[in-house]
Amino acid sequence: EHITRPEIALREAQRVLRPGGVAYVEVGPWFAPDGGHSLCTLDCPWGHVRLSASEFEAYLTAHRPHEAAAATEFYRKGFQVPRRTMAEIEGFVVEAGFRILDWHESRHAYADHYQFLTPEILSDCQRLNRLVTVRDLMTSSYTILAAKA
Repeated sequence: EHITRPEIALREAQRVLRPGGVAYVEVGPWFAPDGGHSLCTLDCPWGHVRLSASEFEAYLTAHRPHEAAAATEFYRKGFQVPRRTMAEIEGFVVEAGFRILDWHESRHAYADHYQFLTPEILSDCQRLNRLVTVRDLMTSSYTILAAKA
């Protein structure tokens, strides 16, 4: 989640592996309830997903002025740009020339959050990220085991 352009990183991993070599990737997705972890965690469910960059910065300026500059920098440069869904990452893995051996998604950390994910919040998240799904919003981490084809 902290690699700005994951498609480039995956292509490079595929390039340096020997034929049949295996890559292991673990990601805490941006769209998860704590995906904006650290300085980008807000006081509303999925706030980091629901607010545009300008809305996010306005929130920080109004409610957390003492850390607004650092949080804004982290928001802009500390994560994928643009934010990527798991389906998009899966496409990048395959496009890079990998064969996916195993894909595991963990949702148990946020099992109690399903009650907070209303249709309105999902719609709000999709306003800025039309490809985001409930799967993206509820997965706390995912791991990929992929072999160089």
